Amino acid sequence: MLPWQSSSWMQCQSHKHILSLYLPGTHNAGAYKKSTSYNNFLKPFAICQTSSVYEQCCKGIRFFDLRICSQRMPYTTLLDKNKKLWISHTFKFYKLQDILDQILKFVNQYSSEIVCLCFDWDYDYRKFVDWELFHELIFEKEENQEFQKRLIKIEEKNYTIGDIVSKFKKNIIMIVPEKGCNDEGIISPSEYYWCREEMTEYQWANK
Repeated sequence: MLPWQSSSWMQCQSHKHILSLYLPGTHNAGAYKKSTSYNNFLKPFAICQTSSVYEQCCKGIRFFDLRICSQRMPYTTLLDKNKKLWISHTFKFYKLQDILDQILKFVNQYSSEIVCLCFDWDYDYRKFVDWELFHELIFEKEENQEFQKRLIKIEEKNYTIGDIVSKFKKNIIMIVPEKGCNDEGIISPSEYYWCREEMTEYQWANK
């Protein structure tokens, strides 16, 4: 077993800054197996992981490449009338809320860990992500208040991991593209959104 292949490997890195670490990550982290029949159809070209996001956390993964969409079905411009955001990889996999719940479950169990969520649009859906709905889901939905409290501000990046998780009680970094759908940008800027384009000097996964 490698040093990082555990649920709480950051305990030994508490004196370091999060941006000084090379974080183990997964590509299309939310595109993992569904029902058996669905797997047989999607496995050759859409499924990228064999474990849930929570299980990946427990195996030591700390950087998650998450592609999102707000469409009803592939290759259409229909937005989801129920205002749901989905994890996708050509096909829709899980509601984004399900993934947020898994992350929160993990950091509640392992408070020494910091998890980075890197959000982007799926290739086939790149012009159809409702970033305003994304912002509302994170910051205005009552059931996500605890998740929001765990978010690390950009200005806190110079603190050590130990300070962030112990003093501030925070565990989650959210990374977003500088520009959202149709080059209009993230509609509601936030001190909690770490901009991927501004972090190119760091060796982030999947870049």
